[in-house]
Amino acid sequence: MQPCPYACLSAEHSVARRSFLGSLALGAGAVVGGLGSFAQPAVAAALAKDQKRMLVINMHGGLSQLESWDPKPGTATGGPFRAIPTSVPGVHISELLPHTAKVMHHLALVRGVNTKEDDHGKGIYKMLTGRKQLPGQSNPEIGAVIAKCFDSSDKTLPGHIRVTPGGGGGRSADSAFLGPKYASIALDGAKPPQHTVKPDNLSETSLAEQNAFRRLADDHFLARRRTAMTDAYVQSYEQALELMKQREVFDLSREPAKDQERYGKSDFGRHCLMARRLLEKGITFAQVSHSNYDTHNENFNFHFEQVGEFDKPFATLVADLHERGML
Repeated sequence: MQPCPYACLSAEHSVARRSFLGSLALGAGAVVGGLGSFAQPAVAAALAKDQKRMLVINMHGGLSQLESWDPKPGTATGGPFRAIPTSVPGVHISELLPHTAKVMHHLALVRGVNTKEDDHGKGIYKMLTGRKQLPGQSNPEIGAVIAKCFDSSDKTLPGHIRVTPGGGGGRSADSAFLGPKYASIALDGAKPPQHTVKPDNLSETSLAEQNAFRRLADDHFLARRRTAMTDAYVQSYEQALELMKQREVFDLSREPAKDQERYGKSDFGRHCLMARRLLEKGITFAQVSHSNYDTHNENFNFHFEQVGEFDKPFATLVADLHERGML
């Protein structure tokens, strides 16, 4: 791939943001034009070489654009909240996001995306897969795509993590035809995955002998009837061993107390700090959800509280990623 002939000459500038976002929201064929751009060997190699990672903040359930990114005060349906200036001249967002307004120069605000879906589930499916949800079809979410494209033999930890309340380390079925290796693992915002500590009554020698015997049995079985499912079974065991060795990566208590205080005590605050930790430790894709933006009544009171909870942790995360040179 040739460097882009303008700007900073970096390879990622050859991926056009407008065409990527357009194809992501269009539906049919979008993986070829949108997410599929990551699958091009030259693009994937260049991004992996630069240690690129992806973070998705999913404001789940139907966030009101008028109370967040695209306020229209003074109009018949604009609601009671003002628009405030940001660190980018001419760009205004809702007054419910004062902390985010201060870091807007680190962000790109795209107001033209529309899934044209009236159903929450179908809308988020299209946003996360680039495809329209159809009966009998299953498509990989963007996290699985990124995990596969950035996969390499030296990556021992899972590349697709969802940080969500109650996540105990289980895998989801969101990788579709890419296979279970790239399915997401759901984690709580504070603790390592469950069952990643060796039982006290099991010695290191016994554990090593068990796994040596398992590998012999696996090799014997795979020599005769190897399938994608059996490969995934073997990979899951090997990855579980790596999780046991590196479980501190997922231990939020190892973060400084001052950082935990800056992000706040809410679930979303802890989840944002966990996302930062995961990205710093080399996880290629992390998704954090903030929900449930589904206001059938009390819309203004709800957004006053919900967007207020979102604002500071999100702005803190953006600022921290910038300070660490990770944007």
